[in-house]
Amino acid sequence: MGIGGLAGNSRRAASSESNGPGKLVDALACRQHAKRFAPIALAVLVLGALSVGEAVGEGAARADDSDDQFKVQGVLGSLEPAVIEAGFKSGTAAVNACYREGVGKAWFLGGRFEIKARVVADGTVREAQGVAPLGNFEVEQCILRAVRGLRFATTSSSAGEAEVGYSWDFQPKAPLRRWDDSDVGRHFVRLAPKLKACVQSGPTPLGLRVAFFVGPGGEVKSVGLGSDGPITPAYASCVRKRVTDWRFDDPLGRIARATYQFPTPIPPTIRQAR
Repeated sequence: MGIGGLAGNSRRAASSESNGPGKLVDALACRQHAKRFAPIALAVLVLGALSVGEAVGEGAARADDSDDQFKVQGVLGSLEPAVIEAGFKSGTAAVNACYREGVGKAWFLGGRFEIKARVVADGTVREAQGVAPLGNFEVEQCILRAVRGLRFATTSSSAGEAEVGYSWDFQPKAPLRRWDDSDVGRHFVRLAPKLKACVQSGPTPLGLRVAFFVGPGGEVKSVGLGSDGPITPAYASCVRKRVTDWRFDDPLGRIARATYQFPTPIPPTIRQAR
């Protein structure tokens, strides 16, 4: 979705790195769009697609041809797409390490993880948060810590702060069932009252999203959270515990990765508890 101004597109060639048995794909593809505004520069949310994870057989590494989205937030500085890509690629080893550690505890992990970060004028990252969760809170937090340690190149035009976004696509070891709102929404509607206690732990963030993995018997194996606004640790812990305690449909011999977008505005059953 374009927002005014002139658009510039860049397409980069796919590349991969093999690490012996069970390949880790460091940078399969990256597609970025950038927009500039004059006379004042407004930062845009530049979404790249950096695939990191375990390739499954031939053809697992595919370029992402989806259209990227842009968001403008306030009067901010700007970063060139090449600078953004280079900054995030410098953290590939740390991101891979987070994912490897997670897979060691939950072999089924895979899917997309999208973040946004605020980069200050000196190229350091002031803040980073998950937007679209992977489905494992520990891995998500590990990656966010790695992002906060990145440093982006600066130029004479790198004034103010810039908000940038990035996403990683992790390849699971085995095919997963894919569930979305249409598959799990009825469970969240029915169990929404059980989330009422979580508002005592902190405010409900805007655009709250949850991703989780469901195993045999409908048991939740792992949960992750993302949102458009900040999530307090206590609130995140509460929601994760509630979702983990629930039972969903049985994926029948496979692991399902489910995603759910909480409705906005917040349902009355949750809002009344405030």
